[in-house]
Amino acid sequence: MQSHGFEIYNGTIWPLQIALKQVGPLYYGIVQPWQYFRRDTGAVWFTINASIALDGKEHISDWDCVWPVAAIVGTVALGALTGGAGAFAAAGTFAASTGVMAGITTAMASALVGGGLTATSAIVVSGAVLGAVTSGAAASLLAKVFSNANADVSEAGCYAGPPWPFRTDVRTWKVTGGPYLQARSDGKMDLIPAALHIG
Repeated sequence: MQSHGFEIYNGTIWPLQIALKQVGPLYYGIVQPWQYFRRDTGAVWFTINASIALDGKEHISDWDCVWPVAAIVGTVALGALTGGAGAFAAAGTFAASTGVMAGITTAMASALVGGGLTATSAIVVSGAVLGAVTSGAAASLLAKVFSNANADVSEAGCYAGPPWPFRTDVRTWKVTGGPYLQARSDGKMDLIPAALHIG
């Protein structure tokens, strides 16, 4: 790319939901492992967000893009009408609505199999073989591994840069880390919790 914009590399073993955000997400998409997310944007500042999407599906909707803006506009209008008292009441609603990470479902164990493992009987989490526990227990184990602290990361203040001819290259941001698989002597794989990083 020879213009302003972003190039984000998925250096993890998981599909990632990548989003470029200002008040809400403006550009977003699913990026498979070892693939790139590229967007030609205006020469402005963004927050880059990456979340593991075990099911490989888009978890950002048009409502996610509109709601943060509507909440701010509504909060400002409510504050103006109520002399500021209503704005404090609405603040909690806005904060609670901005999360992108979806809850872990029992179907996500199968997504791990789709990601390259031969069976859930080959995956060990915290000493328990996923294929040998109930689906609810498997979901609980996966929720700990893929917590928001491990499966969601943001980097604020990322500048798209001036357009060509003032800039002829685009910085490549890399998302790395996250939960990983480690081979065991019995042929199974330990799923180890670890945090995502952007750099």
